[in-house]
Amino acid sequence: MIMQCIMSLTSRGLLVAGLFLTLTSQADAATLPAPLNAKLERIYQRWDEAAASLVDQVGNGGAPIARADWERMLGSDETAFTLTPAERRSLERYHSDLITEARARALRASLSTQIDLDTVRADGGLASRFCTDLPKGGMLHLHPWGTLSTTGVERVVGAVNPEIDLGRLQRILYGPNEPGNFYPGEIDFLTPFGQKFRYSALPVADQRKVRSLFHLPSGTHSFKRFMGVFSFVSALVFSNPQVDPEPIMWDQFLRDARSSNVTYVEMTQNFKRYPAWPEEQRRLLEPIAAHWGVTVKLLAAFNRMGNPERNRDAANKLLELPATDLIVGANLLADETEHPTLERGQTVYATLAHARGQGRTNLRFTQHAGELGDPRNARDAILMGSERLGHAVKLRDDALALELARRRRLAVETNLESNIRLGIVADLREHPFLDFHRLGLPVSLSTDDEGMFRSNIITECRHALAATDIQYSELREIIADSIRTSFADESTQARLAGELDASLARFEREWQAAH
Repeated sequence: MIMQCIMSLTSRGLLVAGLFLTLTSQADAATLPAPLNAKLERIYQRWDEAAASLVDQVGNGGAPIARADWERMLGSDETAFTLTPAERRSLERYHSDLITEARARALRASLSTQIDLDTVRADGGLASRFCTDLPKGGMLHLHPWGTLSTTGVERVVGAVNPEIDLGRLQRILYGPNEPGNFYPGEIDFLTPFGQKFRYSALPVADQRKVRSLFHLPSGTHSFKRFMGVFSFVSALVFSNPQVDPEPIMWDQFLRDARSSNVTYVEMTQNFKRYPAWPEEQRRLLEPIAAHWGVTVKLLAAFNRMGNPERNRDAANKLLELPATDLIVGANLLADETEHPTLERGQTVYATLAHARGQGRTNLRFTQHAGELGDPRNARDAILMGSERLGHAVKLRDDALALELARRRRLAVETNLESNIRLGIVADLREHPFLDFHRLGLPVSLSTDDEGMFRSNIITECRHALAATDIQYSELREIIADSIRTSFADESTQARLAGELDASLARFEREWQAAH
């Protein structure tokens, strides 16, 4: 009722200073019952002990821990280490109260900014200008060959002029054991041209059709169809050994990022295991990044669909690479549905965590978790040392894991367009990212695979405005968290944060003056 009064008075221009001061001084009321808090502390201590045991065993080269043993280590079947239905409801009410109070604080804080997002979101053209002009900070959840915009695709295929091997494409895109598939008939238009031919030999209309396959069709699609785009892109962009498409991809992506007011990106990249690879990447990236004024860091990618022992070997190979500030972290990715975090991630993260405990690496940890599949994935990712989670939507379904995330201020990499296009949420109004933020989890917006979705960070901003009641003070914090929760070193973070503060202050002055 209090907040309804504030909103009503504000909309009529009748808010008086005395009432405002009274309302802003009101103390928040959310409290967690002491017995429940004590039980939570016991549970989380037990979980920490289990996590330490996992690192000691698996990180030393020992056998992976089976699911049943892991759940016993966590006390999942013991009354002392699980919540009763009543305790769970109490914890969920506590979270709901925290969210309500944070919303109220945001509404009060936004009264002083003179940027009213309710007015902005009500006008599509105004929202577009706002999201275009707004400084974005960083993007922390990206995959290189998912970034190709329409222009980027044209540039890459024009330079590579790929050889199209139809038989190979059919095996890759329709094989039952392949990670990604196309729908039946999608490449039938290529059949009249034979088994092998160059892209440049196709009529212009068919060249356009080939380029369109670099993007996911409109609408909602399965994860397997989404992965099929990666299979198609990979088959074409690397088909000409005489042309390296990587510099073209980076140049176009960083040009597009800078035009959207992005100044920092972390790209999850497959890494090569030979010692010269980090330096080769530095020589490639530094001049392009400097030209566009965007700082770039890399996260070493591990595919959860791969063999866990081969991934353990890859983690050890990563540790053997020369130390560099270019590679700042590790990321576990791909389809969670049949590849849970525990079973597919522990050989990687225990190995790296054990090395970090010995001072042999300073790599930071994130992983895709809580997007699909087992809802325990998010919990297990946190216990394996992840400081950020990509997507994390399913975290909302486990109050116990969500409370752990809240206490640890776990960061969340949110990708709204991706989540709606892949059916992770049916409606963006149901997306939990703003609730996460209001619970105190640092949230940042990113684009995942913006080229495949024909999207960008401006679209993410517009989604956030249209689907929620986010206030400017909250949006500003989310933008700042894109730098604060990055894995860049302290000096780089400080520089980027200072530049972002100045850009936001300038944007606010100009927006207020114009509107």
